[in-house]
Amino acid sequence: MSTTSPPASVAVLDSAVTWTHSCLQLARTSDLMLPTPCSGWNLGDLLDQANETAEIKVTVLVRGKTTITNTATVAGDVPDPNSANNSASITVSVASGSGGGSKKG
Repeated sequence: MSTTSPPASVAVLDSAVTWTHSCLQLARTSDLMLPTPCSGWNLGDLLDQANETAEIKVTVLVRGKTTITNTATVAGDVPDPNSANNSASITVSVASGSGGGSKKG
């Protein structure tokens, strides 16, 4: 089974999230009303929006050569000044599948 590294943009995002999380762990309750560089947001607002995560693992069984495209899209109830970065896709070409799945039932 061959694995590939995530795209550079995913690695950068992961690094930024990890760094941000480590910084925010230092915040005290008395810091929650402090302003942030985000216009109109204080630290409490930022922390409230930073707690959404999801991890989805999928196993795809294929027979023969194929192409699989995975698309992730985010949305929220807070106005987003840059909606152009709310979706990303990756396409993987599969040389051949093992067809080793089993059917139960």
